[in-house]
Amino acid sequence: MTEMNYNGERCVACGELFSADDDIVVCPQCGSPHHRECYKKDNVCANTVLHETGGKWKPSSFEEADSAKYDNVSEDENSPRAEVHSGYTGQEGGMNGGIPREGDLGTALAFIGFDPNEDIGGATVKEVSQFVGPNTLYYIPIFKRMKDFGTKISFNLSCLLLPPLYFANRRMWGWAILSAILMVILSTPDMMLIMAEQLGNSETYEAALNIVLNNKETLLELSEYMAMASWVASIVLCLFGNRIYYHYVMRSIKRIKTVCHDDESRSRSFMQNGGIRPINILIITIIMSAISLAMLYGAFRLLA
Repeated sequence: MTEMNYNGERCVACGELFSADDDIVVCPQCGSPHHRECYKKDNVCANTVLHETGGKWKPSSFEEADSAKYDNVSEDENSPRAEVHSGYTGQEGGMNGGIPREGDLGTALAFIGFDPNEDIGGATVKEVSQFVGPNTLYYIPIFKRMKDFGTKISFNLSCLLLPPLYFANRRMWGWAILSAILMVILSTPDMMLIMAEQLGNSETYEAALNIVLNNKETLLELSEYMAMASWVASIVLCLFGNRIYYHYVMRSIKRIKTVCHDDESRSRSFMQNGGIRPINILIITIIMSAISLAMLYGAFRLLA
């Protein structure tokens, strides 16, 4: 687990800022940091608010958005303890014992043991978490391996089954359109054969049926090769899909940081521009249908 840096944070007992040389212990239940001597005075966690309301301590540097929750704490607002409440969220926990500094327990749960301020390729764990949104716990370890070890290959089931839908849902429109065109091209011979079977002896589409029947052997052979090529493409995207998303996330975060210069606007922009957008699945499906029609029309014209 990455060791937590408490510099700039305050002891929940005395309210003094920690320095690099301080001997710090954290509550084993809520994660609140204390000077060891402060903790020994009562041998209990001084952060009674957490143990009354429930939650985990989090560094004030990335709890600004939650600070308003504690404005109504019934203490003298000038007291040291009131001064540090804005850095907490609550959860019930035991009051006894103290453990040596090994990391913030609340942060460990939120970021699965990683320091939220750790850089993983041009963005911090916290920034990536805000941008990625759903499935953060899946992506952060993968992104960290990519940054630390240069890992390129990992398994992405969505990219194996429906690459265009995955990319569109994650707002990667370039890859969504590219993979959609590729998938449609590779499925065109199959679509022509299926269409011929469904139309049967329809006189309305007699010309199209004749084209398929006259080229049936060629289409069947093409269909087999295209099916194999489609699976190869899907497997490649499955193995490199997370790598593609990693680069997209890092580029997007860097771009946002050049435009937004304060933490609040950056966080808001990360969440607005990242995450998933299910409506994009419908949009890419419509686009793929349009591409399919265009490909079928072009194929029939070519074989006519």
